[in-house]
Order: sequence, then C-alpha cells, then structure tokens
Amino acid sequence: MEDKFLELFAEILEREEPLMLKQRLEDLEEWDSLAALALVSMLDDEYGVIMGSKEFEKMETVQDILNSIIENKQGSNEGSMFVSIGAIEMPIKRNKL
Repeated sequence: MEDKFLELFAEILEREEPLMLKQRLEDLEEWDSLAALALVSMLDDEYGVIMGSKEFEKMETVQDILNSIIENKQGSNEGSMFVSIGAIEMPIKRNKL
C-alpha cells in the first residue's frame, strides 16, 4: 500500500523524483491547494477515505497522510465522517458494502 500511495501522490505533484515518507509537506514546492484537492479526490477514489480540511491541518509529513489512510482503513467501515466544503463541514455516512 505504501509504494502505491507514494506513486499516486508523486503523480499528483507531477514530481519526477520519488517521494519520501519523512518529507514535510511545506517543503514540497509542488504542494499547493490544487494538489491538496487532487489528493483528497485520490484518497476517496483509491482508498475510500474522505479527509476534511481540519484533518489536513494536522498533517505535516507524507507519512502523516499515509498513517491517516491506514487508521481509516483499520477503523470501522461504517460510521460518520465529515467532508469540508469551504468553511462548512457536513457529516456523511459511509456504509459497509
């Protein structure tokens, strides 16, 4: 899972050199709001993980994002999550299929 995540994240950033888990997001010159939106979409599409802006504010490294994916995958497949649209957070329910 780690290798695929790093590959997909590097594609989002249009980055030729590989990403390292310890890299700080603020140190990635390609990391901007558009990359963050593309990452949110990829996390939902590939991993079924929906991450809001409050969660992203806590993220400092690439490893933090991967850890969040793992935690969400290990948690319940049924429960409430939140999606952020601007300053508004709306609850959504993810059901086990």
